[in-house]
Amino acid sequence: SREEIESLKSTFYRIHLAEREAEQKAYLEAGGDPSAYKVAPSEDEMIFKAELSLIKEKRAKLLQEQEKERQENLKQKLAIIESIKAIATSPDEANKSYAQFKELQTKWKEINNVPADKVNELWRTYQLYTEQFYDLLQLNHEERERQRKKEKEKKKERMLIATELLW
Repeated sequence: SREEIESLKSTFYRIHLAEREAEQKAYLEAGGDPSAYKVAPSEDEMIFKAELSLIKEKRAKLLQEQEKERQENLKQKLAIIESIKAIATSPDEANKSYAQFKELQTKWKEINNVPADKVNELWRTYQLYTEQFYDLLQLNHEERERQRKKEKEKKKERMLIATELLW
């Protein structure tokens, strides 16, 4: 993680600077000329910098791949919304497409990461069309219930008429 890298970097340079200061102190204590003292290039520091650079490269690549995945997930979720929208057109269509709707809901749940700035809008749109689908399904159910009651009443009526004719 970024915090671990920063901690590692901080620790390395704290130790590295302490070693440099110790070298300078030893040079001066041995009677060296302060104006002639030069910091020698450190092989450890060059190796450390190269490793850090490699880590940053890998991290940048990983972040790029994660962003690509989020964008692909966004496309998939938008396609699911469009599919729900397409089947949420009439009570009859909603009833015929119920199995497809449940499959779309399952796919939606399986897709996770999307760009953070799209999460709320995406969820609101999904909810809107999901609710619209359920409303149409409910209307279809209510309509079928009304049709059954009408049929039942007609049947009763026919039975009454038939009974009266027999008497």
